[in-house]
Amino acid sequence: MAIDNHFLKMIAQLRQHEEVMLYGNLLHVTQPDLEAVIHFLEQEYNREVLQYPSGAPPFHAAAASWSAQLVYKAAQLMLYRENKPEDLRALLPVFTQEQNDSAILSADLCLRFIPAMREHLHVIDPEDPLLVLLDELLIQWHYSGISAALDISKLDLGPIVSSSALLTLYTERIIYYRKTELAKHPLFLETIRASLGIYGDTLWKEFKDVIIPEP
Repeated sequence: MAIDNHFLKMIAQLRQHEEVMLYGNLLHVTQPDLEAVIHFLEQEYNREVLQYPSGAPPFHAAAASWSAQLVYKAAQLMLYRENKPEDLRALLPVFTQEQNDSAILSADLCLRFIPAMREHLHVIDPEDPLLVLLDELLIQWHYSGISAALDISKLDLGPIVSSSALLTLYTERIIYYRKTELAKHPLFLETIRASLGIYGDTLWKEFKDVIIPEP
């Protein structure tokens, strides 16, 4: 790992220890540093995909690159705020390519840490305008935000249900985080029943009390 690649060191620390380590207000990312981070995240993805159901999509370099830079800059902005509120959107641009299963899973390598970052920021300043952008991000990339309190009516579930592998992984996160409102959604109800099987009472006792009763 390059000694002076603070971007890579931050992303590696986040991935391996779930901790944010910053080295000053260094928002600019060089191309060599970015390429090193993409290579690192591809290795991380290839390890994770071994645990995915069959049919998992290939690594999406552009989505991983975008999400890593977004998380890096969001972490910087939490501690080193020298920008006006109206500048935040330009510093945290949206993803402009198709949000398919490959992009969702590759971006999730970094975006899964946004809910915890958001909660930390909320404690620091519940009026911080950065919170608005992070909330919008979690609605758009809700696979990474299942642990957060999401407005289900705003979620675009099309990309989720169009991929059997992603649907399985989404279901697993609903169960893991005990998200009963999502569990009751017609798109997930049967997959969660099937996933829990006869062990539902053991794995998620509350599930039987919140689901729509079987006919």
